[in-house]
Amino acid sequence: MPTLQGGVGRESIGRRNDIDLPEMRPETKANALAYADEIRGKLTENESQRAEITGNINQLTIQLHRWQLRLQALNERKQQLEKELSGNK
Repeated sequence: MPTLQGGVGRESIGRRNDIDLPEMRPETKANALAYADEIRGKLTENESQRAEITGNINQLTIQLHRWQLRLQALNERKQQLEKELSGNK
């Protein structure tokens, strides 16, 4: 438990300079480093997944545009054929 320095009383508790902070134990430091490495790995995996999903979205956006162009061409062809049909009557 941290101890107060200077014996000023409770009003000094909130100030960092008035509290003895214990040194981090080696096993605690090792745990913290291992946890940081784990988080970095998760961030790397997350970024890979984000890149993959972004690529999928881009690919599907291109495909959607192609289908829209194809539908437009089919609608134009339909109008042309209907015009021909009505002209033959």
